[in-house]
Amino acid sequence: MFTRTRYQYGSLETKERKKGKEVWEFRYYEPNAQGERQRRAITIGTREEYSTESAARKSPLVQAILLRLNAEQPSAVGAGDFGAVIARYEQEEMPERGNAR
Repeated sequence: MFTRTRYQYGSLETKERKKGKEVWEFRYYEPNAQGERQRRAITIGTREEYSTESAARKSPLVQAILLRLNAEQPSAVGAGDFGAVIARYEQEEMPERGNAR
């Protein structure tokens, strides 16, 4: 059965601080030691540093987190799977060739 590969994008929202400036908070899920999803949040930067959500999403910190999270996900079709398809095709579907001499 085919299982859809999950890809995380996370979410961003602004948070007001009691002391200091408004900041961007990036929220995402990460598997814990038991394999259960656990919610995480990290402060990306101030509203002055990243004026829009798209600017905050392009920050190196957010990109690094997303790369790490999504690299752990298995790909839908890997190189090994494709090699198996080719091998089976060669065995079952390719015609036998005789000596043409």
